[in-house]
Amino acid sequence: MKTLNKVFLFIYIFNFLEIDASLNFSNDSSKFMLQNDISKIRIKTTGTYDIDDLGITDNLNRIDLINSNNNHIILDNNFQLEDGFLFSTSGTINGNGYSLIMNGNLTIPALTTLKITSSLSIEGNGHTLFIDNFGQILTDTHSTLTLRNMIIQNANNNSGKPPIAAGGADTKIALDNVKIYFGDDFWFNQGSLFFHNNVLYSGGSKFLYCSTQPSYVAPSSTLLFDKDTTFFYCPKNTNDCLIIQQDPSSTIYFDGSTLQSTPTGLNLSDGHMFFENQVKFDVGTEFNTSMFNINQIDSEIDLQNMNWDFSGQFLAVSGQSINPNNNQVKIFQLDSTNLSELETLQYGSMSSIVYSAAWSPDGKYLAVGGCGAGPVEEIDNNDNLRIYYFDPATFVLVPQISVDLGITATVNSIDWGGLDDYYLAVGSTGALAVGGFSNNDNLRIYHFDVFQDTLSTVTSFHFGPSVNTAKWDFSGSYLAVGGVQSAGSCNLNLFTLDPVTNSLTLLDAKSFGIAANTSINSLSWTSESRFLAVGGGSTTNYATATQNIVIYEFNPANITPLTFLTFASPVEDASVNHIVVKNLKWSPDNNLLLYSGINPASGNWSSDVYYFDSTFDINISQLKNISRSSSFQQYAADWNPSTNLLTSNLSNFIDIYSIVGVSPKLISNQNYTTNYLTDAGIYSMDWHPDGDYIVIGGQGATAVGEFDNTDELRIYRFSSLAESLYTVTSQKYGQRVCSTSWSPDGNYLSVGGISPIYGAGGFNNTDQLRIYNFAQSTVSPIISVAAGSSAEIYSIAWHPSGNYIAIGCYSTASVGGFAVGDILRIYSFNGTSLIPVTGYNFDDTLLTVAGIDWSPNGQYIAIGTCHGRPTSNPTTGTGLTVFEFLNNNSLVQRAAWNDSSAVLSVNWEFDNRYITVAYGNPAILSKIYFNGSFLQEINSWGDVTFFNTDVKMSPDGQKIAYTAKNGDSNDFGYISINDFAQKNSPFYYQKITGVFNILSNAWRNDSKYLATGSYNMDSNAQQISVFKVDNLANINRTGSTGLDIGKLVDANVLGNGSIVINGTVSYATD
Repeated sequence: MKTLNKVFLFIYIFNFLEIDASLNFSNDSSKFMLQNDISKIRIKTTGTYDIDDLGITDNLNRIDLINSNNNHIILDNNFQLEDGFLFSTSGTINGNGYSLIMNGNLTIPALTTLKITSSLSIEGNGHTLFIDNFGQILTDTHSTLTLRNMIIQNANNNSGKPPIAAGGADTKIALDNVKIYFGDDFWFNQGSLFFHNNVLYSGGSKFLYCSTQPSYVAPSSTLLFDKDTTFFYCPKNTNDCLIIQQDPSSTIYFDGSTLQSTPTGLNLSDGHMFFENQVKFDVGTEFNTSMFNINQIDSEIDLQNMNWDFSGQFLAVSGQSINPNNNQVKIFQLDSTNLSELETLQYGSMSSIVYSAAWSPDGKYLAVGGCGAGPVEEIDNNDNLRIYYFDPATFVLVPQISVDLGITATVNSIDWGGLDDYYLAVGSTGALAVGGFSNNDNLRIYHFDVFQDTLSTVTSFHFGPSVNTAKWDFSGSYLAVGGVQSAGSCNLNLFTLDPVTNSLTLLDAKSFGIAANTSINSLSWTSESRFLAVGGGSTTNYATATQNIVIYEFNPANITPLTFLTFASPVEDASVNHIVVKNLKWSPDNNLLLYSGINPASGNWSSDVYYFDSTFDINISQLKNISRSSSFQQYAADWNPSTNLLTSNLSNFIDIYSIVGVSPKLISNQNYTTNYLTDAGIYSMDWHPDGDYIVIGGQGATAVGEFDNTDELRIYRFSSLAESLYTVTSQKYGQRVCSTSWSPDGNYLSVGGISPIYGAGGFNNTDQLRIYNFAQSTVSPIISVAAGSSAEIYSIAWHPSGNYIAIGCYSTASVGGFAVGDILRIYSFNGTSLIPVTGYNFDDTLLTVAGIDWSPNGQYIAIGTCHGRPTSNPTTGTGLTVFEFLNNNSLVQRAAWNDSSAVLSVNWEFDNRYITVAYGNPAILSKIYFNGSFLQEINSWGDVTFFNTDVKMSPDGQKIAYTAKNGDSNDFGYISINDFAQKNSPFYYQKITGVFNILSNAWRNDSKYLATGSYNMDSNAQQISVFKVDNLANINRTGSTGLDIGKLVDANVLGNGSIVINGTVSYATD
């Protein structure tokens, strides 16, 4: 079965003698090989090295730690390394305060990890330390590594395996007179760095400082960031003072490079700073994320699982084969954004299913498990757990070993981990007393010996009827387990594994779910294992099975290591049927959490990506809907560890998503009413021109949100510093407020709606159009006009000059200088009075002007109409009509479009060329080009199963936002935001839980905030919401500290230097 051969040279323990002894190497023909875990090379302090005494030739240039990751080199003295020396496999050096002295270049080979314990110095003598593909130097906890007088280069690394890493918070790594040339981004995730003398960071990559411990630039030392590099200060806490210049002679130098920080900011209090050539500051900003589908391929497998290897080059997918394909596992290779099939694997007959195919952390092995395994290819048994070697030369999966869990068993989950990454946690259903176990435990731990190709039993645990998921933390010391325990209870269990006694100890248990027949189906640790996401649900009590996604914070130092943080209760629609989560995956940067699952009531699948904010306000909010109410199964998804790609599935199809662009984020929410699941709610909103206020109009307001009245018209102040809404003032209207609009100068507020009450809002009449003065956060009545005793106003728009106001009505009368049937009416306004100018009768008594907007130059007015009230989901009307406002006193029709459809919302783009409309026959949206005499549709989009309610282009012309509700049922809605060019798939925001119908939206003047208003919602849904939106790569969080350069810092911009700032920079302000 096995096709690989290995040749071993057995040399056990050598005692080397002589101070400063050396080994001379000339080629690769001879080696030291440590054969087992107890073998060691010990460098002694006395005696004499003699090659002849060693009994080998002088052709020695490597030490092979071939049989275990636990082998050690122990230094009792300094050790000379001759030119070309390398360590062929992973191992540990116990430095004991001594040095490895490089007399030539040193290589850390590909896929190897050299662990440093105690204290060690590597003296480079000007030579190069080369870290090959995904190799790593890992300094252990309580240990110190000094790299001195050398050049450090790497081939390929990623965030999961940086070339130089600290194993713990107390790890110290000193860089002394070092030049670093990294071609990949360098992630420093924990521990402290010490920069001595001159340290150069070059190579065009990004240095990401993620540690929560401080690092130091020593006295008379310089840390220099070379051209096209970036120093990104992004600690996993809110401490902005972790880069410390120890005295005035400490220097940080930027030469044509970039300084970037998260909203935490960076504070530098002492030392020198130099800026040469063009330096960019991108400080106090946060990355803006959106996702769009860029590719889809057919795997010919009904997918259950997908897993990227650590390099991000190879994707393993598995499930049940679809005829004519008879393979249950396939390996794909990533080329840019394309996947090409590389290798296939048969597990059994066509009925067999592979539920888990997991790469080992080094990418050399693939463990496969499921049900229905049979004798196929080179495997002659029915074992349901199988391990394959992935040959890097041929890309062939070579069988290594297999083990049986029983004829009734199904392997649900496999995860590699433990102290040496070769412990396998296997979760199953129906395990039997076979394969070395004398019990029916469904959680089983094995250890794979990569040198002997043996799989040994370690321990097991009786968790319950089914272990659906078991995941090691990054250290391999802790194991989280979930599944099915009993009909009445479901617990998340956290274990620790003792490698000496081979026993599992239960550290913590958390109850999951509040309904019967609940199971945990998926677990996912963040990369540093600070957070654990748990997903599941009830297949029978889904109406009450809330909190189907729970996030815990993990701290092994606590008596109870897991602490509840937050939750989400995803639903497919507004019914109370909660989605049973089947899959959870954190993104590599730990900011995004993908879930997929099924609504047991409908059988439909959904997938969403949540944004997780663990730094400021610990919460989870929906970022992107990937799939909604789909009949396609969506068990499988995984983030690529090296690129900004996400792969997920729709049954047999693999979808590839890219992460880029617009990133809406829910930042504020206010309630308007407690009259849930009625017509109460928000029907209109508008931002004040200066962006500091927002007006809300609606129906059924109650005393909530710091308002102690039932006024339908409410004004909030928006603080961009706190990104929150605060109550300001209100007025009574008496019935539904359907439209609100600020004058262009912000001094006046116009309000229209249905049947206002006499005397309400300071007006001693029942006029539908009311104008208020707005000054010093108060509103006072000025003038009002009626449109008829039964008239209803649904749209209002100010002329850009502020001298005219247009209203759109339903069921008007002959009043105020206008004829009956004039449902479009234009008034002039001089600050105190409204004077009729002109109107328009569409000769249709059932028609309503639902949408109005002036062209930005004021020359034209666009009108959208519908039959009946806009809130009744109309599908017919007279479409879109554009009039010229000729001589500011008459309307002349210039163009019309789609003259049989209901157009519910109209919005004109800032340069007078484009109009966007939301219309209802069919229920989609259009972007229309206008040239003064005709209208031409440029693009249409939307979901025909929804009724669109509002569409708005951002003031900067870059984005389009629209809202929708779920037809006559009025039970579900969404917000969508697209780039104006519509090159990317739009962002969709749907509720995490609760009834959620949206009628209106409004952009702030800076195009960075979008407000939305809902009606007919339940107590769990947003009502008045503000989203932060920006389509730049990085956006500034208002109020963030940015870069704070203290008054003791000597900052110098050299003669050829310049600084470009995005964000906030403060200098000598303290």
